[in-house]
Amino acid sequence: MNDKNDKSKPKSDADLFLKLSGDVTPIKARVRHQHRSPPKPKTVLRQNRERAKQEAARQEDLQNQIPPDSIIGTLGDNLSFHRTQVSKRDLRELRGGKLPIEEYIDLHGMTVAEAIKELRLFIRYCSERNLRCIRIVTGKGLHSAKGPKIRPNVMGWLQQSDAVLAYTPAPQQHGGSGALYVLLR
Repeated sequence: MNDKNDKSKPKSDADLFLKLSGDVTPIKARVRHQHRSPPKPKTVLRQNRERAKQEAARQEDLQNQIPPDSIIGTLGDNLSFHRTQVSKRDLRELRGGKLPIEEYIDLHGMTVAEAIKELRLFIRYCSERNLRCIRIVTGKGLHSAKGPKIRPNVMGWLQQSDAVLAYTPAPQQHGGSGALYVLLR
């Protein structure tokens, strides 16, 4: 059989497809729903920047004053903090690790500015979800040339935050002095 003389041979892939499909009935086209397009990123970014500016101004105000009802270092060391309205039972359970940890954040490897920014967002996230007990891993600052930087700044910020009722070092199995258990409002 000579392929050059075979006139039934398709000349293209489309012809071959039509020849092979024969008497096929096409499927009716489905109705497609049009979805709204997402908002432009510029608008979202502008709103986020405005919120960040407002939060920064609020945090600056908080940094200039420590709440008068706070008691610092009353749990036997300089690493603990609680407000007067926190019960002794809650403090004991927090210090003993008996309150369930509902969420945690690890600030290892961040600069102080990055850590405080992430901490603000994390505390807001937890407060909006009515989480009561959280863990913050700061590390001990053993690899810092001039000692720990994140930990003291985080502790200072926590003392000034209205959302925080108390904090204490976590038990050894959860980070010891490199982590904090925090009780939120």
